Amino acid sequence: MKDFFYKIQGFCPPDEIGRMSGFGFGVMIDKELVDFALQKRITKRQYDFMQSDAESIIRGVGLANSNESIRKSCFFVSTKNKKNLSCFMQYCTVPGNACHLGLDGMKVYSLQKDRESYSNFVEYTSHNVDTHTQAYALLSIWINWADMINAIYSLDNF
Repeated sequence: MKDFFYKIQGFCPPDEIGRMSGFGFGVMIDKELVDFALQKRITKRQYDFMQSDAESIIRGVGLANSNESIRKSCFFVSTKNKKNLSCFMQYCTVPGNACHLGLDGMKVYSLQKDRESYSNFVEYTSHNVDTHTQAYALLSIWINWADMINAIYSLDNF
């Protein structure tokens, strides 16, 4: 695997402040990690950690207060046998108008069926990111997931 396992693109202030979805950006992750994550079952502990960590980030940046309930923020794909969730996160969300960072279902399906058709990186795109706070929270949640996958991969291939 490469030294850099993800890339961040377009994470900067928009040209026009106040424009809807003006804080959009993209991230790319190494395809080798994607292949690994699609096959690896996520444990309940890892799943709970990701949800709890995402909730802490959302509250920490002020997108929700301490007494406000937050719905699930990280959405994982089933393993090939459909019996368990894999470590592969399809998308993550934060409070807003359908604000998320992820892959559409067709791209996930393609990754599961035809892994050879993708380049060395798989690109996640943002949707309806209206503020720098939403952008920061989404990127933080995604990077924490990517770091977790990289750590699990490194331990499995030690």
